Amino acid sequence: MEREEYLLLALDIGAGTMDVLLWSEDMLPANCPRMVMPSPSVLVGRRIDEIAGRGEPVHLEGWLMGGGASSAAIRRALENGIPVTATPDAALTLHDNLDKVRSMGVSIMDEAPPGAARVIMRDVDLEALQKSFSPWGIALPAEVAVAVQDHGFSPQESNRISRFRHWKRLLEEGNGKIADLYPPVPPDYMTRMHSVRKQAPGALVIDTGPAAILGALEDDDVAAAASGDGATVINFGNAHTIAFLIREKLLHGLFEYHTRALLDEKKLKDLIAKLRSGELTNEEIFQEGGHGAIYTPGFKPGGFDYIAATGPRRAIAKGFAHFAAPHGDMMLTGCFGLVRAWKNLLNRS
Repeated sequence: MEREEYLLLALDIGAGTMDVLLWSEDMLPANCPRMVMPSPSVLVGRRIDEIAGRGEPVHLEGWLMGGGASSAAIRRALENGIPVTATPDAALTLHDNLDKVRSMGVSIMDEAPPGAARVIMRDVDLEALQKSFSPWGIALPAEVAVAVQDHGFSPQESNRISRFRHWKRLLEEGNGKIADLYPPVPPDYMTRMHSVRKQAPGALVIDTGPAAILGALEDDDVAAAASGDGATVINFGNAHTIAFLIREKLLHGLFEYHTRALLDEKKLKDLIAKLRSGELTNEEIFQEGGHGAIYTPGFKPGGFDYIAATGPRRAIAKGFAHFAAPHGDMMLTGCFGLVRAWKNLLNRS
Protein backbone atom coordinates (compact mmCIF):
# COMPACT_ATOMS: atom_id res chain seq x y z
CA MET A 1 0.00 0.00 0.00
CA GLU A 2 1.41 3.38 -1.03
CA ARG A 3 2.02 6.02 1.63
CA GLU A 4 -0.33 9.04 1.52
CA GLU A 5 1.24 12.18 0.13
CA TYR A 6 0.33 15.24 2.15
CA LEU A 7 0.65 18.55 0.36
CA LEU A 8 0.19 21.04 3.19
CA LEU A 9 0.69 21.35 6.93
CA ALA A 10 -1.86 23.86 8.26
CA LEU A 11 -1.43 25.35 11.76
CA ASP A 12 -4.06 27.62 13.30
CA ILE A 13 -2.42 29.06 16.41
CA GLY A 14 -4.75 30.68 18.93
CA ALA A 15 -4.54 31.76 22.53
CA GLY A 16 -5.63 28.38 23.92
CA THR A 17 -5.02 25.80 21.22
CA MET A 18 -2.93 25.04 18.17
CA ASP A 19 -5.05 23.24 15.61
CA VAL A 20 -3.11 21.06 13.18
CA LEU A 21 -4.20 19.61 9.83
CA LEU A 22 -2.32 17.59 7.23
CA TRP A 23 -4.11 18.05 3.91
CA SER A 24 -4.07 15.76 0.91
CA GLU A 25 -6.11 16.26 -2.24
CA ASP A 26 -6.36 12.47 -2.56
CA MET A 27 -8.24 12.07 0.75
CA LEU A 28 -11.66 13.07 1.96
CA PRO A 29 -11.20 16.15 4.17
CA ALA A 30 -12.72 14.26 7.11
CA ASN A 31 -10.01 11.60 6.80
CA CYS A 32 -7.03 13.97 6.84
CA PRO A 33 -4.90 13.64 10.01
CA ARG A 34 -5.39 16.40 12.55
CA MET A 35 -4.65 17.36 16.16
CA VAL A 36 -5.90 19.96 18.62
CA MET A 37 -3.09 20.72 21.04
CA PRO A 38 -2.30 23.38 23.68
CA SER A 39 -1.06 26.55 22.01
CA PRO A 40 2.68 27.33 22.07
CA SER A 41 1.96 30.28 24.37
CA VAL A 42 0.28 27.97 26.89
CA LEU A 43 3.22 25.54 26.78
CA VAL A 44 5.78 28.32 27.22
CA GLY A 45 3.73 29.73 30.09
CA ARG A 46 3.74 26.34 31.83
CA ARG A 47 7.50 26.04 31.36
CA ILE A 48 8.11 29.48 32.88
CA ASP A 49 5.82 28.72 35.83
CA GLU A 50 7.67 25.46 36.41
CA ILE A 51 11.08 27.18 36.47
CA ALA A 52 9.86 30.06 38.60
CA GLY A 53 8.21 27.61 40.98
CA ARG A 54 11.66 26.16 41.68
CA GLY A 55 12.98 29.65 42.38
CA GLU A 56 15.34 29.59 39.38
CA PRO A 57 16.10 32.59 37.14
CA VAL A 58 14.43 32.51 33.68
CA HIS A 59 16.15 33.34 30.40
CA LEU A 60 14.01 33.81 27.28
CA GLU A 61 15.52 33.17 23.87
CA GLY A 62 14.31 32.37 20.40
CA TRP A 63 11.79 34.50 18.56
CA LEU A 64 8.97 36.97 18.94
CA MET A 65 5.84 34.85 19.54
CA GLY A 66 2.25 35.23 20.66
CA GLY A 67 1.77 36.60 24.14
CA GLY A 68 -1.19 35.72 26.34
CA ALA A 69 -0.27 32.82 28.62
CA SER A 70 3.47 33.23 28.05
CA SER A 71 3.43 36.95 28.90
CA ALA A 72 1.26 36.34 31.95
CA ALA A 73 3.72 33.74 33.25
CA ILE A 74 6.61 36.16 32.79
CA ARG A 75 4.76 38.80 34.79
CA ARG A 76 4.01 36.29 37.56
CA ALA A 77 7.68 35.35 37.77
CA LEU A 78 8.71 39.00 38.07
CA GLU A 79 6.05 39.68 40.71
CA ASN A 80 7.48 36.78 42.75
CA GLY A 81 11.00 38.17 42.58
CA ILE A 82 12.30 35.72 39.97
CA PRO A 83 15.01 37.30 37.75
CA VAL A 84 14.00 37.27 34.07
CA THR A 85 16.39 37.96 31.20
CA ALA A 86 15.67 37.84 27.47
CA THR A 87 17.33 38.20 24.10
CA PRO A 88 16.05 41.21 22.10
CA ASP A 89 13.95 39.07 19.73
CA ALA A 90 12.31 37.08 22.52
CA ALA A 91 11.69 40.24 24.55
CA LEU A 92 9.54 41.66 21.74
CA THR A 93 6.89 39.14 22.76
CA LEU A 94 6.18 41.36 25.76
CA HIS A 95 6.20 44.71 23.94
CA ASP A 96 7.48 46.28 20.73
CA ASN A 97 9.29 48.91 22.82
CA LEU A 98 12.24 47.28 24.57
CA ASP A 99 12.51 50.19 27.01
CA LYS A 100 9.02 49.25 28.25
CA VAL A 101 10.14 45.63 28.56
CA ARG A 102 13.05 46.79 30.70
CA SER A 103 10.67 48.86 32.81
CA MET A 104 8.77 45.65 33.61
CA GLY A 105 11.95 44.29 35.19
CA VAL A 106 13.27 42.16 32.32
CA SER A 107 16.98 42.51 31.55
CA ILE A 108 17.83 42.40 27.84
CA MET A 109 20.97 40.39 27.05
CA ASP A 110 22.23 38.16 24.26
CA GLU A 111 23.34 35.27 26.44
CA ALA A 112 21.81 33.55 29.44
CA PRO A 113 23.39 34.51 32.76
CA PRO A 114 24.93 31.70 34.86
CA GLY A 115 22.33 29.53 36.54
CA ALA A 116 19.37 30.72 34.44
CA ALA A 117 17.06 28.14 32.87
CA ARG A 118 16.52 28.70 29.15
CA VAL A 119 13.04 28.96 27.63
CA ILE A 120 12.71 28.92 23.85
CA MET A 121 10.06 31.35 22.62
CA ARG A 122 8.43 30.25 19.34
CA ASP A 123 5.08 29.75 17.69
CA VAL A 124 6.16 26.95 15.35
CA ASP A 125 8.25 23.88 16.17
CA LEU A 126 8.38 21.76 13.02
CA GLU A 127 10.75 19.25 14.62
CA ALA A 128 8.32 18.54 17.46
CA LEU A 129 5.43 18.19 15.00
CA GLN A 130 7.41 15.72 12.91
CA LYS A 131 8.14 13.66 16.03
CA SER A 132 4.42 13.65 16.82
CA PHE A 133 3.46 12.25 13.42
CA SER A 134 6.45 9.93 12.89
CA PRO A 135 5.01 6.96 14.86
CA TRP A 136 2.16 6.89 12.32
CA GLY A 137 4.54 6.82 9.36
CA ILE A 138 3.70 10.38 8.35
CA ALA A 139 6.31 12.75 6.94
CA LEU A 140 5.52 16.47 7.10
CA PRO A 141 5.10 18.14 3.71
CA ALA A 142 7.39 20.92 2.57
CA GLU A 143 4.50 23.38 2.28
CA VAL A 144 3.32 25.06 5.49
CA ALA A 145 0.52 27.54 6.17
CA VAL A 146 0.09 29.23 9.54
CA ALA A 147 -2.60 31.48 11.03
CA VAL A 148 -1.69 33.79 13.92
CA GLN A 149 -3.16 37.00 15.25
CA ASP A 150 -0.76 39.88 14.68
CA HIS A 151 -1.44 43.36 16.06
CA GLY A 152 1.37 44.89 14.03
CA PHE A 153 4.46 46.75 15.19
CA SER A 154 3.32 49.42 17.68
CA PRO A 155 6.12 50.59 20.01
CA GLN A 156 4.41 53.84 21.06
CA GLU A 157 0.63 53.33 20.72
CA SER A 158 -2.02 50.78 21.64
CA ASN A 159 -1.67 47.67 19.54
CA ARG A 160 -5.46 47.74 19.15
CA ILE A 161 -5.03 50.95 17.14
CA SER A 162 -2.31 49.51 14.93
CA ARG A 163 -4.33 46.35 14.31
CA PHE A 164 -7.35 48.29 13.07
CA ARG A 165 -5.20 50.57 10.97
CA HIS A 166 -4.09 47.35 9.26
CA TRP A 167 -7.71 46.22 8.74
CA LYS A 168 -8.67 49.65 7.40
CA ARG A 169 -5.83 49.60 4.88
CA LEU A 170 -6.75 46.14 3.63
CA LEU A 171 -10.47 46.86 3.34
CA GLU A 172 -10.01 50.17 1.57
CA GLU A 173 -7.29 49.06 -0.83
CA GLY A 174 -9.06 45.82 -1.74
CA ASN A 175 -12.60 47.22 -1.56
CA GLY A 176 -13.56 44.29 0.62
CA LYS A 177 -12.21 41.42 -1.48
CA ILE A 178 -11.55 38.59 0.93
CA ALA A 179 -8.61 37.42 -1.18
CA ASP A 180 -6.81 40.70 -0.44
CA LEU A 181 -6.86 39.89 3.29
CA TYR A 182 -4.17 37.24 2.89
CA PRO A 183 -1.29 38.50 0.74
CA PRO A 184 1.42 35.94 -0.13
CA VAL A 185 3.91 37.90 2.00
CA PRO A 186 2.70 39.84 5.07
CA PRO A 187 3.33 43.60 5.30
CA ASP A 188 6.65 44.49 6.95
CA TYR A 189 4.94 45.84 10.07
CA MET A 190 3.31 42.47 10.87
CA THR A 191 6.30 41.39 12.90
CA ARG A 192 4.84 38.25 14.48
CA MET A 193 3.97 36.90 11.05
CA HIS A 194 7.51 37.54 9.83
CA SER A 195 8.83 35.85 12.96
CA VAL A 196 6.77 32.78 12.04
CA ARG A 197 8.30 32.84 8.56
CA LYS A 198 11.75 32.66 10.16
CA GLN A 199 10.66 29.60 12.13
CA ALA A 200 9.01 28.00 9.09
CA PRO A 201 10.84 29.44 6.04
CA GLY A 202 8.61 29.95 3.02
CA ALA A 203 5.38 29.43 4.96
CA LEU A 204 2.17 31.19 4.02
CA VAL A 205 1.26 33.21 7.13
CA ILE A 206 -2.10 34.96 7.46
CA ASP A 207 -4.24 36.37 10.22
CA THR A 208 -6.57 34.10 12.16
CA GLY A 209 -9.52 36.31 11.11
CA PRO A 210 -9.34 35.67 7.36
CA ALA A 211 -8.53 32.02 8.09
CA ALA A 212 -11.80 31.77 10.03
CA ILE A 213 -13.76 33.46 7.22
CA LEU A 214 -12.42 31.13 4.57
CA GLY A 215 -12.90 28.07 6.75
CA ALA A 216 -16.51 28.96 7.59
CA LEU A 217 -17.23 29.30 3.87
CA GLU A 218 -16.30 25.61 3.55
CA ASP A 219 -19.59 24.94 5.39
CA ASP A 220 -22.24 24.56 2.65
CA ASP A 221 -24.97 26.40 4.59
CA VAL A 222 -22.70 29.37 5.31
CA ALA A 223 -21.54 29.50 1.70
CA ALA A 224 -25.14 29.50 0.45
CA ALA A 225 -26.14 32.34 2.77
CA ALA A 226 -23.06 34.39 1.88
CA SER A 227 -23.78 34.04 -1.83
CA GLY A 228 -27.35 35.29 -1.30
CA ASP A 229 -28.41 38.05 1.09
CA GLY A 230 -25.19 37.75 3.04
CA ALA A 231 -24.04 36.14 6.26
CA THR A 232 -22.75 37.35 9.59
CA VAL A 233 -19.90 34.98 10.44
CA ILE A 234 -18.47 35.09 13.98
CA ASN A 235 -15.35 33.32 15.19
CA PHE A 236 -15.45 32.93 18.98
CA GLY A 237 -11.85 32.28 19.97
CA ASN A 238 -10.62 31.56 23.47
CA ALA A 239 -9.34 35.14 23.80
CA HIS A 240 -10.72 37.15 20.87
CA THR A 241 -13.97 37.22 18.94
CA ILE A 242 -14.24 38.63 15.44
CA ALA A 243 -17.47 39.08 13.46
CA PHE A 244 -17.64 39.57 9.69
CA LEU A 245 -20.34 40.66 7.26
CA ILE A 246 -19.84 38.60 4.08
CA ARG A 247 -21.74 38.76 0.79
CA GLU A 248 -20.68 37.42 -2.60
CA LYS A 249 -17.05 36.82 -1.61
CA LEU A 250 -16.75 40.37 -0.31
CA LEU A 251 -16.18 41.50 3.26
CA HIS A 252 -18.47 44.43 4.08
CA GLY A 253 -17.67 45.06 7.73
CA LEU A 254 -16.31 43.60 10.94
CA PHE A 255 -15.82 44.09 14.64
CA GLU A 256 -13.30 42.53 17.00
CA TYR A 257 -13.67 42.18 20.74
CA HIS A 258 -12.29 40.23 23.68
CA THR A 259 -14.37 37.08 24.10
CA ARG A 260 -14.68 37.47 27.87
CA ALA A 261 -16.63 40.73 27.32
CA LEU A 262 -19.30 39.04 25.17
CA LEU A 263 -20.76 36.57 27.65
CA ASP A 264 -23.94 38.68 27.99
CA GLU A 265 -26.25 37.52 25.20
CA LYS A 266 -28.13 40.81 24.97
CA LYS A 267 -24.91 42.78 24.55
CA LEU A 268 -23.69 40.37 21.88
CA LYS A 269 -26.97 40.53 19.95
CA ASP A 270 -26.98 44.33 20.17
CA LEU A 271 -23.45 44.50 18.74
CA ILE A 272 -24.39 42.17 15.88
CA ALA A 273 -27.53 44.19 15.08
CA LYS A 274 -25.57 47.45 15.09
CA LEU A 275 -22.88 45.97 12.88
CA ARG A 276 -25.48 44.84 10.32
CA SER A 277 -27.24 48.21 10.36
CA GLY A 278 -24.03 50.16 9.88
CA GLU A 279 -24.40 51.94 13.22
CA LEU A 280 -21.49 50.34 15.06
CA THR A 281 -18.53 52.69 15.38
CA ASN A 282 -14.88 51.98 15.92
CA GLU A 283 -14.85 54.43 18.83
CA GLU A 284 -17.64 52.57 20.65
CA ILE A 285 -15.81 49.25 20.53
CA PHE A 286 -12.42 50.75 21.34
CA GLN A 287 -13.69 52.73 24.34
CA GLU A 288 -15.19 49.54 25.78
CA GLY A 289 -11.79 47.85 25.59
CA GLY A 290 -12.31 45.97 22.33
CA HIS A 291 -10.25 46.27 19.19
CA GLY A 292 -12.67 48.16 16.97
CA ALA A 293 -15.17 48.09 14.11
CA ILE A 294 -14.86 49.01 10.44
CA TYR A 295 -16.85 48.94 7.20
CA THR A 296 -15.80 48.89 3.59
CA PRO A 297 -16.23 52.21 1.74
CA GLY A 298 -19.81 52.75 0.58
CA PHE A 299 -21.29 50.15 2.94
CA LYS A 300 -25.07 49.89 2.64
CA PRO A 301 -27.05 48.13 5.40
CA GLY A 302 -29.49 45.37 4.64
CA GLY A 303 -29.22 41.59 4.66
CA PHE A 304 -26.68 39.57 6.63
CA ASP A 305 -29.55 38.09 8.68
CA TYR A 306 -28.01 34.61 8.62
CA ILE A 307 -25.67 34.22 11.60
CA ALA A 308 -23.00 31.54 11.74
CA ALA A 309 -20.71 30.88 14.70
CA THR A 310 -17.51 28.92 14.92
CA GLY A 311 -14.55 28.65 17.29
CA PRO A 312 -14.07 26.98 20.69
CA ARG A 313 -16.32 29.50 22.50
CA ARG A 314 -19.18 29.28 19.96
CA ALA A 315 -21.63 28.20 22.67
CA ILE A 316 -21.93 31.90 23.54
CA ALA A 317 -24.19 32.17 20.47
CA LYS A 318 -26.16 29.00 21.17
CA GLY A 319 -29.81 29.42 20.28
CA PHE A 320 -29.48 32.08 17.60
CA ALA A 321 -26.58 31.07 15.37
CA HIS A 322 -25.81 28.17 13.06
CA PHE A 323 -22.70 26.34 14.27
CA ALA A 324 -20.43 26.24 11.22
CA ALA A 325 -18.53 22.96 10.95
CA PRO A 326 -16.53 22.82 7.73
CA HIS A 327 -16.13 19.20 6.64
CA GLY A 328 -17.69 18.21 9.97
CA ASP A 329 -15.02 19.69 12.26
CA MET A 330 -15.57 23.06 13.93
CA MET A 331 -12.15 23.17 15.60
CA LEU A 332 -10.47 22.90 12.20
CA THR A 333 -12.25 25.95 10.72
CA GLY A 334 -9.05 27.98 10.61
CA CYS A 335 -7.03 25.10 9.19
CA PHE A 336 -9.50 24.49 6.37
CA GLY A 337 -9.40 28.24 5.76
CA LEU A 338 -5.63 28.03 5.44
CA VAL A 339 -5.97 25.22 2.90
CA ARG A 340 -8.40 27.33 0.90
CA ALA A 341 -6.11 30.37 1.02
CA TRP A 342 -3.11 28.28 -0.05
CA LYS A 343 -5.02 26.71 -2.92
CA ASN A 344 -6.34 30.11 -4.05
CA LEU A 345 -2.89 31.69 -4.00
CA LEU A 346 -1.47 28.82 -6.04
CA ASN A 347 -4.49 28.88 -8.40
CA ARG A 348 -5.29 25.38 -7.29
CA SER A 349 -9.04 26.06 -7.22
